[in-house]
Amino acid sequence: MSKNSLFRSDYLRQLRRMFENSPVLRQILGDLVEVQIIVDAEKVQRELRWRLRRRRNPDARSAFHEVIESGFYVPLVPRHLYSEIEEHLGEIATQTGATIEQAEAEWEKVQQLLNVYEPRIRSGPQAAVDPDDLPYKHASEDLGIPVYSSDRHLRGMHGPVITICLDITARDYVRSASVTLGGLAGTVTTATVAVGALLAFWNLLRALFERVLQLPKPAQALLAGVLAAALIHPKSRTKLLSWLRAGYHGAAKLKPEVLNMLAHAIQEFGTAMMTLRKSGQEIRSALPKQKKRSALMHLRAIIATSKEPMSVADLELQMKRQGYVSRAQNFRPYIRRVLRNSDQFSEVTPGVWRFHAQ
Repeated sequence: MSKNSLFRSDYLRQLRRMFENSPVLRQILGDLVEVQIIVDAEKVQRELRWRLRRRRNPDARSAFHEVIESGFYVPLVPRHLYSEIEEHLGEIATQTGATIEQAEAEWEKVQQLLNVYEPRIRSGPQAAVDPDDLPYKHASEDLGIPVYSSDRHLRGMHGPVITICLDITARDYVRSASVTLGGLAGTVTTATVAVGALLAFWNLLRALFERVLQLPKPAQALLAGVLAAALIHPKSRTKLLSWLRAGYHGAAKLKPEVLNMLAHAIQEFGTAMMTLRKSGQEIRSALPKQKKRSALMHLRAIIATSKEPMSVADLELQMKRQGYVSRAQNFRPYIRRVLRNSDQFSEVTPGVWRFHAQ
């Protein structure tokens, strides 16, 4: 996959929304979902240290930053994180050779990537090796999502914790996902293509590369080279297109110019798809087993990540996008009831809700 691809990871958020709005194209998304995480102070400090000590280009982004902007990571933090970072900001500046003003400026920028969720107050004593870890544990319990941290104390508090650094793998994942969806979206918007035919071509392409991935690595490399040569050579490409149209009924619905465009994209698609599958497997294996989340857990996380109060209709849509399945016959009245029964939310105007603290 080319670093200069037209489909940067920045576009992934919009591409996902486009595909989600089509019942047919939604099938292509598969397991491409947002990963909601509680980010601890250690992770944020690491980001600040990288920016202040190692970054040379002021426009450069860490993998962590890029994955957040793609919409794949959805980071939530308790308010306590702010006091932890600000307590150590002078120390971070000294250790990285930066001024306190530079450290404060970068901290301001990092805050724009984070979403604050203030966990409910617990009564009675709370067992913890490090009391600073309790807000993260409580936020995780309230939202039903894991803490992203290498802190050994958090690992010992019997909650879901992602201990492996996934940032590079997640960056590979969002970049390859953007190429895959972006190429298909470009085909839809720049050519007259039946959506059913596009889906048929996608299934053919995916089946082809599923088979390729089962081959030994030397054979994968050889096949990729042969395919690349076929695509580059005009006569070979013409034969390949003829084979596609004759051998697969779905491809017959595509116009010749569209087939040419798809042929040029196959090589980049292939690399992206293999990366997508490999990195996706690594991410899924590193994520803690997801327990069933209640409607209240979903609502807390959704409202916490919104910059504005949200309508019940928007809350319903977001919950369904996150995979929540309700047994209630009338979902919206159920959402209203959950919101009204919690003391964390207030109705700012009829049907529009926010947190009390916001």
